Amino acid sequence: MPRPPLLVVDDEPDICATIKDLLEDAGYQVCATHSAREALNALVHLPPLVVLLDVWLKASDGFSLLKRLTRSHPHTPVILMSGHGTLDIAAQAIQKGAYDFIEKPFHTDRLLLAIQRALREKKLQHDRQRLTTYTHDTPLFDHTKGLRAVHHHCTALTRHIHAMLIEGEAGTEKSRLAHWIHTHSPETVHGHYVEVHAHTLDPHTFDDTFLGREEPHFGLEQCGLVDHAFSGTLVIKHVHQLHPRIQKKLTHLIQTMTFTRSSGTSLPLQTRIIATTNTPLDREVTRTTFSQTLYDRLQMHHVRIPPLRMRKKDISALAHHHLHTLCTRYGQKPRSLMPETVTALESYAWPGNTRELKNHLERCLLLTDPDNEAPLVCPSPAPTSHPQAASFLHDYLRMPLKQARAHFEKKYLMAQIERFDGNIQKTSQFVDMERSALHRKIRMLRSTTTAQKTG
Repeated sequence: MPRPPLLVVDDEPDICATIKDLLEDAGYQVCATHSAREALNALVHLPPLVVLLDVWLKASDGFSLLKRLTRSHPHTPVILMSGHGTLDIAAQAIQKGAYDFIEKPFHTDRLLLAIQRALREKKLQHDRQRLTTYTHDTPLFDHTKGLRAVHHHCTALTRHIHAMLIEGEAGTEKSRLAHWIHTHSPETVHGHYVEVHAHTLDPHTFDDTFLGREEPHFGLEQCGLVDHAFSGTLVIKHVHQLHPRIQKKLTHLIQTMTFTRSSGTSLPLQTRIIATTNTPLDREVTRTTFSQTLYDRLQMHHVRIPPLRMRKKDISALAHHHLHTLCTRYGQKPRSLMPETVTALESYAWPGNTRELKNHLERCLLLTDPDNEAPLVCPSPAPTSHPQAASFLHDYLRMPLKQARAHFEKKYLMAQIERFDGNIQKTSQFVDMERSALHRKIRMLRSTTTAQKTG
């Protein structure tokens, strides 16, 4: 994806050419225009990094164009220029939303410094927005074995992929994964990360909302989502909820990598589209509620996040990570988790996945003394709150005590052995049994099970 240019708007061709040459020598890509209309037409094709705007333009004035720019491109810094610089004009420029004001003729260093400051401020705003949403919430790829395959797959998808699908149950952090792909892709990291819920997209206003509205004689009147996410990432959450007419338009957009505004202007799509869903899309296709063609396009680059119940060994790392984050957020001293707590958390099925785990830890933390530095005691949610757990308990209640005890003992020991990756020494230390006794117990339970099956 091309890096957005700087836009120069000055009705004096010589001055415009001089500024363009100066900025290109400094390493910038520059788009030079000589009127408000030319500038508005240029904005339709490439949203700029910074706008350099002359206050006095023929057939228009810079302040009128500034007003339109602050409405249609609120995140783009505008530097006003004038050969009749006064304190009143400078104050008026800042009041009306300009980032800076410089007087012509200007020193080269002064102009370059103003641009560098504007770009730095824009980057800081972008970083603040990103950090506000995702502080301490990056995926634990390095610490969760269950996501290693997802990590490798996503690393390959950070380059040259314009559309993809992320599937996963509710609470599996699909948005966080989409943001990781955005920030780790050299093609999108400099652009904005924008999310939209599919159910909020109205088929009657989709073109204006998604693609932007352009008037033939006035240029871009309303930025679309593809403009806000230019050179970045646009995430469509709950894509299975898209209206059929929007599905058709999105399919064409992904197939052609171009879009047409209301005025008839055809433009290349410079945005990566990531669709997320907590519903298997193949099932929606079978029900004919989702387009087969759109599904095929998205399925070409597809990531599925496994639920937490299939990643039991990740629970300890995730729990410690989120507990550390929560302690920091609430200004509490760092806390650890009791081994018994980890065991309890690992025994639960977590139907709400990572989100439920995080919420549960937060509740436990807030119910304790904030000055307490002891390991956090945090039992798992009530087992009977999950159908599988209720069924499990019901089975025990139907057994004689001796059989139920043996059945539970085997389940418990097998779970602990799996938890410690088959290490008998660590397992025996945790369950407080001698290694030899543990070996005998396992052999006895296995032989009992075999006898029951053959009998």
